[in-house]
Order: sequence, then structure tokens, then C-alpha cells
Amino acid sequence: MKPRSALAFALLFALLIIPAAYAISSLEAQTVAERYLIAKESTEIMPIKLVDYGKDSYWVVTILSAPDSISVFVPVNAKTGLLAEKEATQRKLFEAAYVLRAVDAIRNSGNPFISSKRASDMDDLGSMLSNQKNQIENSIMKDVNLPNNIISSASSLKAKTSALLELTAAIARKLRDAYSKESAFAQNPSVEAIADLKAGYDAVFEEVSFISETSLAHRQASEQLKNLLLNPELDISEYKAQLYQSYAELPYKYSSIVEFIGDSDSAKRYFEQAFSEASTRGALVDNLKTRIQMANARDALYADDPALREKTGNNYSKLGEAADYMLAQDRKWRWAAQSEVEKLNEFWGKAKSYYEQGKYDFAVEYAEKAKKAVIAIHNGGFSEDVPTLLDTNLVMWIITGLAALLVALFLFSNRRKLQGMLAPKEDEAQSMEEETKEWKNIKW
Repeated sequence: MKPRSALAFALLFALLIIPAAYAISSLEAQTVAERYLIAKESTEIMPIKLVDYGKDSYWVVTILSAPDSISVFVPVNAKTGLLAEKEATQRKLFEAAYVLRAVDAIRNSGNPFISSKRASDMDDLGSMLSNQKNQIENSIMKDVNLPNNIISSASSLKAKTSALLELTAAIARKLRDAYSKESAFAQNPSVEAIADLKAGYDAVFEEVSFISETSLAHRQASEQLKNLLLNPELDISEYKAQLYQSYAELPYKYSSIVEFIGDSDSAKRYFEQAFSEASTRGALVDNLKTRIQMANARDALYADDPALREKTGNNYSKLGEAADYMLAQDRKWRWAAQSEVEKLNEFWGKAKSYYEQGKYDFAVEYAEKAKKAVIAIHNGGFSEDVPTLLDTNLVMWIITGLAALLVALFLFSNRRKLQGMLAPKEDEAQSMEEETKEWKNIKW
């Protein structure tokens, strides 16, 4: 096989094998995590990196109740799409995810302390200190015209310069080592790498803790030698005196030490807080456990249940819908298995009540009992001896008939008055006269 063909084959193989290795994408993992949301929460994976633990890799999805307010983490296995089952595994993944968020945030800040730039700054200062040491050693300390007190002071400054030089070199090395570990963790985060990452940070801050005292000793030695070289009675030329004074001067980058120490202290506090808070994020395991129970209970009450669908002949797949249908006021008395209807009414009510109270295990228990009642009611069907209620149309006909009868009775009772109202005026006297005769003929 030609080299170019072999390379193409290797690339094709890699493209095929990588998706197979991680069947679940970050977006799919967030979809899995959405099952455990409550009102007004959202999900994110930040940064979008898999977290390794042992032989497995996980998308650790963050559930947020507000920006930067973490409610819980959801660790989704990148191969299976299932949640990490063991609480110890969840705890470790939560800690790693929190540290990863903290590392990502500080790396994307304007001027992170753990960086190759800060290491280079220490290298630059070290080069200046090295030059100062050589100048003192090869010029001032070898000038036989200088008195012993100046030679002694120069020797002291040389020692203090060497100490500070060694310290800046050590800080630069530790910064590069910590930055390398941080970069590796940011690119391929893992639970196992956290301890090494923290050790790298601690090593930097331990070295930096000595710089304040060491630089102060160096500064004092520098000022002492400069003051001695200002003595006009020295047996050296003015040029040499000024040259030696410049050798005793602090390097021009020396002022950056104060800023460096301040930035180091801020970074140290940041990482100490991050690792401290990460250790407490393991407590979110209990929160996740509750979220899982909540989701299971919600599914038991309202989600599709293939077993329920099968046992009811594809008529009912969701407990909630089945209960609402069977317990409807115009239908519940029609079922043959009335004892099961009573059970369903009781169990469904308790299942909903326990769910609202957050007693999810009880909610699941009564949801399963309610499903058994649904199956029994379905199997029993409608009763053949159900008393027939009056049809609505029939009721309306009866009401209409009664109203017509009342109207007829009223008209009959008041027929004469109505006739009088309708008769011509000239017949009114005759009608009244006839009415009077009728009254007189009545025997009391």
C-alpha cells in the first residue's frame, strides 16, 4: 500500500471509530439531563469537554437555577447515555466538573497568573539579577582600592542576589510546570489529574511565599552598598564610584515584584476557594438522587408505559390519561368493576398528593397500584345492568310540555276576562248583566 493511501485509510478509520467510541454528543447529554430539571432551570456544559474517570468518559451537565448558580450536576456516560450509578463516582465527577469550570474561567480572564508569560517575567528578572551578581563579583569585590567594609557589603549583596536569583528561577520552573498541568487538564480533564493539578498550583504559591522576604533582604543590602559607595573619601575615581553605584542599583524590573506578589495572592485565594468549594459539590449527590426519584415518579404518573399499553390492548399508555378517562363523572359509574374504580380513585389521588409533597417513592408505589386498578377496570369493561339516566332531549321535552300545560291552565282559568278584553264594547253591558244573573242563581 502506498504511503498516501495508507494515510487516507488511517484518517477514514479514525473518522469511523471516533463516533462509535462516543455515541452520545454533548447536546444529547443535555437532553438526558433535562429530565431532571425543575421550573426555570437550564442546562449547560461549560467548557464542552468530556471528563474521564477510570476507563469511562462522561459529559458532566450543569443544571443552573440562575447564571453561575449551580443546582446540581448530571454525569452522563458518553458511550451508554446512562447516568453514573455509583455515588462515589458521581461525587468525584462533580468535583472535577467544578474545578474544570474554575480553571476554564481563570484561563479566559484577561491576565491569568499561571501562565508562560509570568514565567518569562521571572526569567527576565533572573537575567538581570545574574548580571548584577557578576558585576559585583568581578568588579566591586576585586577592586583592591576599596575598604573592607565595602567589600563585605558587596559580598552580602552578592549572596542576597544569588538567593533571589535562585528563587526567581525556581518560581519560573514551577509556573511552567503548573501551566503545563493546567493546560493538560483543560484539554483532557480527568478525576485522576486533579490531585496533580492542585500540587502544581501549591508548589508555585509555596515558592512565591518566600519572595517577599528574600527581595526585602536584597533591597536592604543594595541600599547599604550604595550608601557606602557615596562616601567622597573613597580612594577611587568618581567614574568608578558612579559605576559601582549602578551595579548596586536594583534591576529596573524589580518593581514588578510587588505586583507579582499581589497577583499571586489573588490567584492563590481563587484556587483555594475553587478546590474548597469543589470538595463540597460532592454533597450535590443527594440532590441528584432526589432529582432522579422525582423524575421516576413523574414518569410513573404521566409518561408512556409500554407495559400498561400492552395489558390494556393499546387503549391506555399513560396512567394520568387513563385515570382521568375512567374517573370522569359521566363514566365512572358505568364500569363493571366498581370496587376497582374506588381503588383507582383512592390510589390515583394519593399518587398525585405524594408527588406534590415530594414523597416520590410513595408516589411511585401508589402509581403502580393505580395502574393495576386501570387494568382491572379495562378488563371488566362496562356493566350491562347500568341504570339508564334520562336523556337530555327527553328532559327538555318534558320541561316544554309542563310549561305548555301551565299556560293552558292559566288561559282556561282566566277565559272570561280574556273574552271580555277581546269582545266588542257594545256587548259589555249585556255580558255584565248575564254574569249578575248567574251569581244570583247560585245557592249559598
